[in-house]
Amino acid sequence: EETMDLVQRTKYYLEYMDDEEALAKLEDVVYWRDLELEAATGASKGNWRKWNADGGRIDDQLIEEGLKIWNSGDALGVIYTPNFTLNSEMEYELEVELIGDDMTENMVIGVTSTKGTYLQFIKTIGLKDSEVKKLTFRFITTDDIEPQSQRIIFHHLGGIEGTFTVKNVMISKVN
Repeated sequence: EETMDLVQRTKYYLEYMDDEEALAKLEDVVYWRDLELEAATGASKGNWRKWNADGGRIDDQLIEEGLKIWNSGDALGVIYTPNFTLNSEMEYELEVELIGDDMTENMVIGVTSTKGTYLQFIKTIGLKDSEVKKLTFRFITTDDIEPQSQRIIFHHLGGIEGTFTVKNVMISKVN
């Protein structure tokens, strides 16, 4: 885990070495997964988990571009990260890079907490075929969350053949 973090930071530094604002974010990163890099290095996908409503059949695979997610069922499926820690009543920035593949329905990204207020952030995202989207969102956590109980979730509604790929995802504190 520590080695992968160092590799991710090095890659990020090389990509943004001329952007002081981007480099300043490295100090405040809370959770980070560069899934494209993990695929290239043969690293694991970080133990992401799945949940399906009755009739949902969400699944994923680490491919060259990142973590590909699909739902061959007819109901909601969710892929989510392992738990990490956000502090209460703090502002955070969520950055995510996604690729759509025949997504005829929108997908949803969110940040949740298993202790305290469940929903910390949620956004519906439309993805066109082969479109790469780099998205940035800011949100403030509620006052009742507890450490090591937050996670990032990706919803696939099911009932369609479309997939999306998560290239990378990062949450950092906003100063």
